[in-house]
Amino acid sequence: GSGAASSLWLGLDGFREPLLLAETPRGGAEPQPLAALAVLGAQLARLPATAVLSVCTDDAELSQQLRTLQRDERGASDAPEPPIGDTEAGEREALDPRLRAALVGTCLLRQTRLLLKRLLELAPAVVAVLQEATTLVCAVVNAPRGSAGLRAALLGLAEVGTNSNDGDSAGNGSARWSLPMRLVRGLVALEDDVRALWPQELSPRSAFWADLRQVDALLAPFSWAFALSESEAGDVTSAQFLLLWLWLLALVHAPPPSSSSATTLSFSAEQRAALTAATVAAIRAHVDDHQLASLLLDPRVHGAGLSATGRRKAKALVVQVAVRAFPAAGFHVVGSGPRAALLAQLGSYAEKAAQFADEVAWEMSAGQPAAAFWKDYAEDARELADVARAAVRFVPHVQSAGGGGVGTGGSLAAPEPGDREAFQVRQIKQLYQKTAGGPRASASAEAAVARYAALLLPVRRDSVATSCGAVRVPGGGDGAATAAHLLLAMTQQIEFMRSAGGSSVDGSASSSSTVQDAAAGERGEATPPGNIKRPALLAADESWFAFGGESERREIERALQRFASPAAALARRSSRK
Repeated sequence: GSGAASSLWLGLDGFREPLLLAETPRGGAEPQPLAALAVLGAQLARLPATAVLSVCTDDAELSQQLRTLQRDERGASDAPEPPIGDTEAGEREALDPRLRAALVGTCLLRQTRLLLKRLLELAPAVVAVLQEATTLVCAVVNAPRGSAGLRAALLGLAEVGTNSNDGDSAGNGSARWSLPMRLVRGLVALEDDVRALWPQELSPRSAFWADLRQVDALLAPFSWAFALSESEAGDVTSAQFLLLWLWLLALVHAPPPSSSSATTLSFSAEQRAALTAATVAAIRAHVDDHQLASLLLDPRVHGAGLSATGRRKAKALVVQVAVRAFPAAGFHVVGSGPRAALLAQLGSYAEKAAQFADEVAWEMSAGQPAAAFWKDYAEDARELADVARAAVRFVPHVQSAGGGGVGTGGSLAAPEPGDREAFQVRQIKQLYQKTAGGPRASASAEAAVARYAALLLPVRRDSVATSCGAVRVPGGGDGAATAAHLLLAMTQQIEFMRSAGGSSVDGSASSSSTVQDAAAGERGEATPPGNIKRPALLAADESWFAFGGESERREIERALQRFASPAAALARRSSRK
């Protein structure tokens, strides 16, 4: 944020609320990335000397600049002594070496929103099906006759923000993003009832239900990403977001089921190639080495979605991260004991051999934070465990699907002109306000999965009827009022999805072109005026990933199932009986 004469640097605390970090003069001679490094250096001073700093920002340009400075610093450290009077080189050398080792990243939820926008651009039929589904639900709830049970279930789906079974509460942001997913998922489960009780001449077109099932599948990766973003405990990994991107590509590349041959949502080769190019370009431009390495180091994923080439590259990235994040450990010395131990442990981990052959440890990792797995190996595989914990503890998102980004849910504001209250006093006041209400418990990723279980886990008709039939309906059950409310809410949410969140997320409409600009650069096209072509962070290409075949899609989906604990899945199955 910024005031008349100063800029506020904000972070997020463990409850995704804004936190005052620093105040710097606005419009000074110091460039923004150097000012950011100064702020980060002040935060490092509060951490133990062995700590690895992780920085995630929703400012993609700042993230790129920080990475560039890191590369320049690493290059300068290996270069000869600079000439006397070279102030720029001297300034680089003065930076804290731990800033060179910091793990930096861009908010992956923002990039996920942009991929959803790109999907809707490439497949406008998805929007058409959402609109048809809304019209159908409104028609059924307004019908003068029909099944009371079906009408009650559809009224529950149509209601925005009062269904406790999918985590929504009236007026919160989660209700907005979950509405299309909830409507589609519930309507698919109620297909037989609607077909049986709705007059044939008023039924949707013949391909509607096949298209609806396809839309339900295509929206599933975004349901997972948005639900995981609601976690406050910092236990979501970059690997989870990246695996969801690869799952989307697997779904787009998969042929339609034989029962859905009439679907109008079959993707052409050009559409598949365009979405694949956009996704790979986003990875190249916005995913750093430690994030791609986490696809291997997150035990729940363990390389799912990576090809043989990708797995080999991921191993190399693990070593690269080790060398950078732990410069004093000796990982950079070929033939040294620490490097040899790291390589041996990495090979055993990749093959689930030696100390990593314990099947119970892998079984227990399902639904648990990835760092918990590596805590158990702190003694048996110390070198790899240190590197892995640094990678999987990186929080890959600043925004949350329901609450937006920094400052969206808090009361922070830049100081007014003439407000001379010391910054330290404002920090103390903010800390007091946060602690006045007593201790709070952070919502974990497992809790987020449980909260949105109706959207994420397989659903059956009886669970929809149970969860949707007993909710409070606006206007005392007035179908016309609910239908009007649904039409407005769905129209707004579709536009929100098309704009990748728009200004209501972060106040910046220009950032919504990030994925498209990166994809254009990947294809060698001209970058639109006013946009900066971002250099690739990784030399990744499509050959690194495996998502085109059925076996590869199933491997990805098996890994996704491990995001939820077996106990949570069993409890949900039992609740349907």
